[in-house]
Amino acid sequence: MTTRNENIARMMINNPALCNIPKLETLSSDDCWLIFQQHAKVEFDLAQMRDNIIEKVNGLPLAAKALGGLLKSIPDKSQRRKILESSVWGEKSSVLPVLRLSYHHMPSYLKRVFSYCSVLPKDYKFMEMEVILLWMAQGFLPETQNERMEDMGHKYFNHLVSRSLYEQIPSDEGKYIMHDLIHDVAQLSAEFKRMKMLPQSINNLWNLQTLCLKGCYKLERVPYIGSLSKLRYMYISEFSLKEMPLGIEKLTNMQTLEKFVLATGKVADALDAQLHKKKSLDGLYLKWGTYVDEVDDKTNRDVAEKLQPHISIKKSELDGYMGSTFPSWLGDLSFSNMVDIKLNKCQKCECLPPLGQLSTLKSLWIEKMNGIKEWVHPPVGNNRAFPILEKLSIKHCPSLQGDLPPHLPSIRKLGIIECRRLESLELKNLSSSTCRLEVLYVKGCESIVFIGHIPLTLQPLEIDDGEKLGCVDYDEQTINLSARSDNEKALKSEQPTKVSLELPLLTELRIERCPSLRSLQENLLLPALKIFTCGIAEIWKGFPLNCTILTPSNDFILKNALKSIA
Repeated sequence: MTTRNENIARMMINNPALCNIPKLETLSSDDCWLIFQQHAKVEFDLAQMRDNIIEKVNGLPLAAKALGGLLKSIPDKSQRRKILESSVWGEKSSVLPVLRLSYHHMPSYLKRVFSYCSVLPKDYKFMEMEVILLWMAQGFLPETQNERMEDMGHKYFNHLVSRSLYEQIPSDEGKYIMHDLIHDVAQLSAEFKRMKMLPQSINNLWNLQTLCLKGCYKLERVPYIGSLSKLRYMYISEFSLKEMPLGIEKLTNMQTLEKFVLATGKVADALDAQLHKKKSLDGLYLKWGTYVDEVDDKTNRDVAEKLQPHISIKKSELDGYMGSTFPSWLGDLSFSNMVDIKLNKCQKCECLPPLGQLSTLKSLWIEKMNGIKEWVHPPVGNNRAFPILEKLSIKHCPSLQGDLPPHLPSIRKLGIIECRRLESLELKNLSSSTCRLEVLYVKGCESIVFIGHIPLTLQPLEIDDGEKLGCVDYDEQTINLSARSDNEKALKSEQPTKVSLELPLLTELRIERCPSLRSLQENLLLPALKIFTCGIAEIWKGFPLNCTILTPSNDFILKNALKSIA
C-alpha cells in the first residue's frame, strides 16, 4: 500500500522501530514532461516554458496531469502564461496549487457539477451515467430542443476527465475514481432497506428524474406517481414489490424502466402501462415469476401482447414467458431499431417468432427453450433473412433438430450448446466468399454425427461432448485469406501431388469427449495454430503436425494422450 502519512505506514508493519519505511521518489524531469505532454496540447509557447512547467509540477504525476489538462482547455497563450506565473504557486495550502488553479479557471457550470461530486464516498468507483443522473436530479443540466440532458452531462463529464479530475480505472472497465487529493471527503447515504411503502408525499416531487429503489428488499408498494412527469429512470431491482405503481402510464419521458412487476392475472394493468407510448425506452426486459402455472395460457399471451413497447426500442428480453405463442409485436417489421433479442426459458413456445425480417438485428440469444423442435421461419423476400446478424447463441434446447436459418451472411460468432437431439450441423450456407464466421462452439450435442462445410475463416473452434460425432468437414470452396510466404510455397512445390487445405486464421482448436471422431481432414494446414487440446488418441496419431514445419514458432498447448503420438 502507499500513503502520504508515515504514522499510517508504521501501523501496517509488525515492528516499526526496527523497520525502515521505504519512501517513493518523485518523478524525473523527463518523466514529468512526458506525462504533461500526454495531457496537454504542447505548442511552441509551452515548449519554451518546459523548465518552468517541470518546476511547477514538482515531480508529482497528478500535478503533471492536472496542469496539462488545465492548459489544454485554455487556447489563449497569454492566459496560459498568466497561469504559470500566478501567485498561487507560492501560497501555502493543503491543496496542490495546480488543483486550486484548475478549479478557479473552470466555467461556472463545471464548478457546480464538480463540487456536487464531493457527496461521493472517498475512493468510490463510479460509472459515468451514475454521476450524470445525480446532476440531473439536482437540476444542473439544461435541456434544449437539440440536446438532451444526458448528452449535456456526457460533455461535462468528458471536460472533467480531460482535466484529470476524474480518472478512468484501467482494471475496471467503464469506472472512474477521484484522486483523494481532489476529493473533498464527504458522504451522503440513504438507507431504505426496511421500508415497506414509500410515503404519499413522493408524488409532490414534480422535478424528480430518477427513482432508485435498489436494495429496498421489503418494499411492497409505491404510491401513485402520475404527477412525476419528468421521471426518466426507475430502478426497482431486488424487491418484493407486488405490482407497479398507479399512474405509470402518464410517464411519457421514461427512458429506463429496469423491471415491470405485474400482479397475478391483472391483464388490464399491462395495458394501462402504455409502454407503446414511451418512445424514449431503449430496452425492455420482461421476466415472469414462479406463479405462472397458476395463470392460463390465454392470460399469459394477453399480458405479453399488451406489454408491447414503442417501435423505437433497441433491446428486448423475454425471460420465463409461459405462453404457447410469442406476442405478435416480437419480430414485427415496424421495430426497425431492434439490435438485440434474448429469449430465455419460454418453455411452452414451439415456434420462434419471425425474427429474420428484423433488418437491424445483430445479436440473438435463445436459451432453455424446451418446446422448440426445429427452426421454422416464415420466408423473407429473396431469402434475405438476418441480413446483419453477427452473434447467434442457442443453448439448452433439448428438442431442437434441423438446420440453421438458410441465410446468415454476416454471422461472426456461433455457439450451439446442450442441444442433445441435434443430429447434424450444416454450415454450407455460411460458406461463401463473403463469409466471416470467426468463432464456433459446439458443446453437449450428444446426437450430432456430422459438422459440415466449416468456413476457413474460423479463429477458435471448440467441439466438446459429441458422443456420436464421426465427421468434421471443412469447406474447400471458401476463399483463402492468407498470404502464403515463399517458404510455404517452396514446401508445397516439393509435393505437387498432395492437395492441402489451409485454415489460415485458426489459432485455437479444442476437441474433447468425441469418442467416435477418429481423424481430422487429410493434409490440413494450420499455420496460425497456437492452442491444440484433444483427448482422442487416434486424432493425435493423424494430426497434421506439418503445420509446425511451416511456422516453427507455434506454441502448442498439448494435453492428454501425448504418449500416443509416437
